[in-house]
Amino acid sequence: MLESSGNSRNTASAAWNMFTTMLEYKCKREGTHFVEVDPAGTTKKCASCGVATDKPL
Repeated sequence: MLESSGNSRNTASAAWNMFTTMLEYKCKREGTHFVEVDPAGTTKKCASCGVATDKPL
């Protein structure tokens, strides 16, 4: 178990970074595009037209 929450966040961040790095490598190898998107607001914005709307829970 990790000693502090700061360490667990760093470990999770490192794991996510390794995942995206490997995914980008595999996309380049297969000739496809890889675009890393900022996750802020992605659940509120329409993928087709880009309009942001509030979503009720």
